[in-house]
Amino acid sequence: MPVTLPNQNSDFIQRLLAQLDMRDMSQPLTNGAGHLIGTGTSPGLTGSTTVPTPTTPTTPTTTTPTADEAARSAAIARAQLSFDQEAYRRGLDGSQYQPQFQSYIDRILGGMAPGEGTARYDAAFSPNVGSDFLNDVQSNARANYSNQAASTFNPSFAQDRVGTSILDQTITDLLSREQSRATGTLDRGLARGQLNQRGYDAGISALGNQRTAQEARIRTLGGDVLSQYRQGLNDIGTQARNAASGYTLGGNFDLNNYLSQADNLVNQAQTQAPGRLLETIGTSPLFDLATARQNAGQAQGAINLRNIDVNEALARRAAANSVGRGLGSQGAF
Repeated sequence: MPVTLPNQNSDFIQRLLAQLDMRDMSQPLTNGAGHLIGTGTSPGLTGSTTVPTPTTPTTPTTTTPTADEAARSAAIARAQLSFDQEAYRRGLDGSQYQPQFQSYIDRILGGMAPGEGTARYDAAFSPNVGSDFLNDVQSNARANYSNQAASTFNPSFAQDRVGTSILDQTITDLLSREQSRATGTLDRGLARGQLNQRGYDAGISALGNQRTAQEARIRTLGGDVLSQYRQGLNDIGTQARNAASGYTLGGNFDLNNYLSQADNLVNQAQTQAPGRLLETIGTSPLFDLATARQNAGQAQGAINLRNIDVNEALARRAAANSVGRGLGSQGAF
């Protein structure tokens, strides 16, 4: 039962509480005058204060893990040890992969029903669970990197990066310059009356046909030059794909390294391929002026072709050939 105390005098209450702390709880409570304290009032005090009866503290209870819980904990501990040992064997920082490993363990445990026992846990966790996990991580990384490499260095990569347009301006300038020189001879023949309009037009047409044929030949030569750069790009792509498929954990695969190599090779193609094409063509005449004059004569009828300033044309041709169209990267014709 609670004990009722006067509450008017705070000092009295404090002394009383001190008695409660120090006294034998089996003895009755008294006030400062020796009177018993109970329900009611003491002299000089009015009102009452209720003091709760002390209670005995309770001791926390402990539970013993079930056999299933113990088996589960043991299986997780063995799995963690397997992972730590395998990571160390491979020279890896295990903490880098710990979150993934925890998810890996959770997926295994998520497929198990409670109470399946030790044998079930032993079957769920392979003795090589650490190695199995790291192999899975490595396989996934290889697949990811391989997809990146295959997507970037696709079958059309080299053709797209080193296109025929690299040589377009060089080929156009070369043919136009050479055709202009050949046309000049026919222009002079027309101006001197040695060719009529029909003959002149036939000669110009012959030069046009020759240009078409020469452009096809030169573009074939240009394709041979460009193919060397394209093969280099394909080789870089092969290196990237091999590195991706052979990636090992702890290694480094950066597709940008291979793209940088490819960019450098493309720049070389753009700056060097035109000069290499000119080297391949050499100094041989691209237009057959004799055939053009013959076509002109056949078109207009009988004419003394020897009067078409042949000597001047040959002299100009010899001078041009002696200077040369330029080799290497000069590109001057």
